[in-house]
Amino acid sequence: MIFRLLYVALLGNLLVSSGYSQVRRNMSDKMMTEGQALSLIQSRYNTAPTGALVVALKLQSTAEMQKAAKESLAEARSKDIALYQDGLFVNLMRAGGYVVLQFSKQTNKATRLYIVTSGAAGEPVVQFKDIHGEMSRDEALMTIGKAVSFCRAFFDLPGSQTKELLVKFGGPETATRGITDGKGYLALPEGVRRLATPKELLELTGLSSGLMLWTIRRALATPVYAANPVVGVQQANDELARLAGEFRANNREKDAMDFVDHLVDLSSIQTRDELKMRLESLREFTSFLDEHSPAPVTSSAYRANVSVSSVPLEIVVEQDATRVYGVTTAPGLISGWTQPKSGELVLTALLVGE
Repeated sequence: MIFRLLYVALLGNLLVSSGYSQVRRNMSDKMMTEGQALSLIQSRYNTAPTGALVVALKLQSTAEMQKAAKESLAEARSKDIALYQDGLFVNLMRAGGYVVLQFSKQTNKATRLYIVTSGAAGEPVVQFKDIHGEMSRDEALMTIGKAVSFCRAFFDLPGSQTKELLVKFGGPETATRGITDGKGYLALPEGVRRLATPKELLELTGLSSGLMLWTIRRALATPVYAANPVVGVQQANDELARLAGEFRANNREKDAMDFVDHLVDLSSIQTRDELKMRLESLREFTSFLDEHSPAPVTSSAYRANVSVSSVPLEIVVEQDATRVYGVTTAPGLISGWTQPKSGELVLTALLVGE
């Protein structure tokens, strides 16, 4: 089934370390060169002679990113929070790094994705994931480019503008295209599709998926995020519960999170009147969230977190009724892409790794 592999993602494979001694050194180390990064992979993983390497993404560190990393580490240390993957994100913020794609010289098949950066003492740090499924070098590079662009746009916009984001990356048919097994936040129940107009379907998809992904976006505003994005998501979820409670009190709802769960349970919509009421409730609550807890998109710390959150951590491709490319980025956001006959990839699915 499409996306069965995609659920094996960041949140389900958390590797942490409490070793703060690794990140105490000077944060102004020079970034390694592209040639050094490629040579490191070749020597450490013996990619030659059949394997070839290409840089898919370069992340350049800035003073603002270094400052954000230092502050996030201090926040994690003060609360005894373990580091995500031995400080992967704070290392990328501090020293920059590269995403490198490995492919076969003979078949052009993409085989592995590396992240290369430097530790606090200047030591080289390499992490990698094998690519699941058959895709070419060009397909992998194209998918990475689309996913990175989507993530940066996603984290820049409030939830109320998710519809515009979906149209930009998926086209006006986003709400009706779906994927064959019905998984993901863009897959509307068939009963709802029959009740709604195309315009209503697009709005419903945008509002509901924006709400379901709210904590993913809001996590980047938490001070601990770079040190441990999973804890950042947990804190954002607490924030959503608090805001839902305030909204619930104003609207006499009995339970805050039950209210949120009901809003995104589109299968419970059975009639046209229920559809209209759900759209209105989603509009009101989304506007409430935008007003009472807007993402600080202009702050330097938030911008630094956006940079590392757009780094692809894993790629898969599956062929069922449709060939779907999936990319996992932080914090567990998975975007699914298909390639129609026009040639350009379009967004087909969004979900969060379990």
